Amino acid sequence: MDTAWAGSEVLADRAAQLDPDRLGEVVRVISVGRRVDVYGVAVSGLVAAETSQKPLRIRLALDHQNGSQLVMK
Repeated sequence: MDTAWAGSEVLADRAAQLDPDRLGEVVRVISVGRRVDVYGVAVSGLVAAETSQKPLRIRLALDHQNGSQLVMK
């Protein structure tokens, strides 16, 4: 199976599951928030770290916490 094709199939499947109204509400809440934290544990912690960097392109600062930081608090 072609990896690119399989990846696009997964994206199309996820997009079909999205509720546009709910997604719009999420975008609205994040855009007016004074602070947005992203949490993750183990591999999800890496995803949280990466996710927190993406909005910098639109001048929105996010902070991330991984599992070990959560345990220490």
